Amino acid sequence: MAETLDSSLVGTCPAHAQFYRWLSGNIRSTPYPDACRVLEAMFPGVTVQQLFLPVRAKRSELLKPPRVPNDSSRQPVASSPTTLLLSSLAGVEPIDESFIASIHAQMRELLALDAQVGGDETSGQALRLFRTVHRRIGVSPCPKRLRRDLYAAAGELAEIAGWLFYDTNQQDSMRRMNHEALYYLRWAGCRGLELLTLQNMSMQAEYLNRPSEALAIVQSVLEADWLSPRMESLFLARGAHALAQQQQHADAVRSLQKACALYLDGPRDDDPA
Repeated sequence: MAETLDSSLVGTCPAHAQFYRWLSGNIRSTPYPDACRVLEAMFPGVTVQQLFLPVRAKRSELLKPPRVPNDSSRQPVASSPTTLLLSSLAGVEPIDESFIASIHAQMRELLALDAQVGGDETSGQALRLFRTVHRRIGVSPCPKRLRRDLYAAAGELAEIAGWLFYDTNQQDSMRRMNHEALYYLRWAGCRGLELLTLQNMSMQAEYLNRPSEALAIVQSVLEADWLSPRMESLFLARGAHALAQQQQHADAVRSLQKACALYLDGPRDDDPA
């Protein structure tokens, strides 16, 4: 379409982030003039202003066709692809309890499948599922009472995907999923799963021979949180490994001895599952 308008417009498409902001309505003004030209050429008879009507507008406003001359030879705008597009953007189904429950059900299926066939198969499925959930969160309204549960489910899904990528030695993908997990888990205030994700991140840093990064993660947790003996022992043991990688053997031994002593105290009822 851009080529038919002006050859200089070829290859000037919006970045992915900008495109998703268009779809979600998270923009403050209309796009740049060149983008407006292409959009209006793609959807004849509809202005850019109509395409970017805010979602909070009345549904009747979103579906209202532009005024056209009284010409019986023209097809009604209401049946055009443009109106169908506006209808689909306006009528995004809200997130409800069943959607969140379906995320948890699919996570259970992923873990069961991973136990049978391993991460080579399940990591890709987990990523596709996360992308679907991530997209839905970005465009669908969610009642305030469900947001914490929604973000917690999305964060847990990202943590699982990260672990599966670690299992298949796809370290870059694991790192991205870990950061996605932290993003949603902190929104949800789900500290237990956040600590699990931080454990995974420190483990990965050690595996990649990045002991300073692993130790920084461990220290950030130990300094910021009051942890139960069992939880503190887990992070102290991880820190001991990182210290050993740095050839700080005396400090590593002391950290491991303290971890062993705390571990013997056993878990508490309020420890994360």
